[in-house]
Amino acid sequence: MGDNISPNGRDKIASNVLEIEKNNLPQTKESLLKQLQLLKKERRLDKARIDTLSKNLEMQKTIFEANITSESRIFQVCFSCFAQYFLSRSRKLYTRYAVACLGLLPLINVEPLKLEFGPVINDVLSLRYPITIDPCRLDVITVDQKVFVAVVNLSLKVAGIFNWLYRNCNKVDFIFKIDDDVYVNVRNLAHFVQQSHHQSNPNMFGLPSEYLSPNRDGKWGITYEEWPWSHYPTYYLGPAVLITGSAIHSLLAAFQTTPMMPFDDVYYTGICR
Repeated sequence: MGDNISPNGRDKIASNVLEIEKNNLPQTKESLLKQLQLLKKERRLDKARIDTLSKNLEMQKTIFEANITSESRIFQVCFSCFAQYFLSRSRKLYTRYAVACLGLLPLINVEPLKLEFGPVINDVLSLRYPITIDPCRLDVITVDQKVFVAVVNLSLKVAGIFNWLYRNCNKVDFIFKIDDDVYVNVRNLAHFVQQSHHQSNPNMFGLPSEYLSPNRDGKWGITYEEWPWSHYPTYYLGPAVLITGSAIHSLLAAFQTTPMMPFDDVYYTGICR
C-alpha cells in the first residue's frame, strides 16, 4: 500500500507528523518540567528523611551512651558493695573451706583472743624466737607518734612479729611492714603519721589491689585446692603497709582462727583484716 503513495503524499504525511509533534512540544516540555519538579521535591523529601533519620540516630546514640554511663555507675556501686560484702565474709568462707579441706581440728587447750572469731586453729601465741629482743621502751620516746618498722614476709613470720608486738610493744602507734628490697622515704612517712589521726581505730594504709585473679602456676601460683575462688578479696600490695597499733590485737586474733595461706599480703591485709 505504501508503494502506491506518491512522493508528494509522503512529504505531506511527514509534514503533518512534524506539525503534530511541533504542536505537542509545549505539552511535552511542560510534562518534563513537572517531572523535574517532582524529582526535586522527592529529593528534598529524601534529604529531609535522611536529616530526620540522622537526628534520630544521634539522639539514640546519646541515650545509649547515657544508659551505658548510668549502668556503668550502677555496676561500680554494685561491685563496690559486692567487694565489701565479700571482704566481710572472706575470712569465714576461707576458714570453713580450709578447715574442711585440710581436716584441721580446733586447739581446745588454747584460749582465743576474741571468742567471736571462732575456735583457735593456729597457736600463734606460743611462737618462740631464736633471738631475744628487748621490749619497746615507748616511755622514753618523746615524739608524738611511734612507728615500729618490721621487715618481714610469709604469713607465719607476719603472725610471729604480731605476736611479739602484742607481748612487747602493743602500745606503739603504728607498725610499718615492708619487704627488704623497699626504699622508704622516712621524711614522708614521718609526715604522714604525724598528720594522721586514725591510730585510735584499727586501720591499714597502702596500695589496694582489687578483684585480682589468682595465678594457678609459676612462683605466685596457688592451686584450686588451696584457693578455689576465682578472685582474691581486696588486699594491700605487699611491699609496704602501714598499720595502726590498735589493730595488733584484732589481727593476732584473726591469725589464731584463720588457716595460713602462702601469700602474706593476701592473708593478713585481705582475709584477716
